[in-house]
Amino acid sequence: MGWLGKLFGRGDGPPAIAAPSRNKLAFVLLAEPRLPELAPLIAAFELYSEPGEHLEAGAEEAPKKPELETLTLRLSSGETVIVGLMPVAVPGDEVEAGFARGVGSFRPGFTAPSHVAHLVVFFSGADDVDDLTSFSRFTALLAALAKSAPSVGVYLGSAAVAHDTEFFLKLAFARDTVARMTLWNGVSLAKRPYGALSLLSTGMPQIGLPDLLLETRSSTPTEALTSFFDLLTYVAELGRPLAAHETVGRTAEEKLHVKYVRSPIDPKARVWHVELP
Repeated sequence: MGWLGKLFGRGDGPPAIAAPSRNKLAFVLLAEPRLPELAPLIAAFELYSEPGEHLEAGAEEAPKKPELETLTLRLSSGETVIVGLMPVAVPGDEVEAGFARGVGSFRPGFTAPSHVAHLVVFFSGADDVDDLTSFSRFTALLAALAKSAPSVGVYLGSAAVAHDTEFFLKLAFARDTVARMTLWNGVSLAKRPYGALSLLSTGMPQIGLPDLLLETRSSTPTEALTSFFDLLTYVAELGRPLAAHETVGRTAEEKLHVKYVRSPIDPKARVWHVELP
């Protein structure tokens, strides 16, 4: 079973995951307190959205807090958005901790950017859209806001992860599922004795799937991260959790058994566990 299985215990199968909310929330971190202009924002959305999807101004509503600057938007696919400008930094250390979980922070010499204000982005999704599509549209919106505003990063509180603007825009432009998994998930990376590594995702429940705990005994961090996001991509495209004892592998011949264990950071949660030789 491996040391993680012995320590955290083995479950019988996938945990029950609450259906993801159609409403989503994120923060765009700013170097100066300013809303983006509408025309550049709409143009930027075209860079990151799927063909045929467009952004437009929404119906103007009186803000609940008149002193709060807001922007109301609507996607051509029916989703609505409210963006509020908060002229202060996100309080506490959650954003700094989020950057530490972002894959972009693993680059040599990375320093988390500071911010002085942020945009609060409320996204109201459509009921008849699957989770991957909904989150992809949300990602395109966040990328457009980050590109058209004086941004330094994007923070997804539901995954406890932050990415700097350059990294976020590069992966948002790629549009493929591997890039989406990299943006939507934080990674808790721990080094173990004798070169072993463990990696835990922190964002898969956003799309109705359990998080992954990957243990590897001999892979380099780059190899481990590649396998990690390949596995996340596989279940995201499959659209369901893997059953206990199902197998996955990096090649057609490799058969690695899936187990379910308690999360090492949340004893109330269970995650799927794969051990690389």
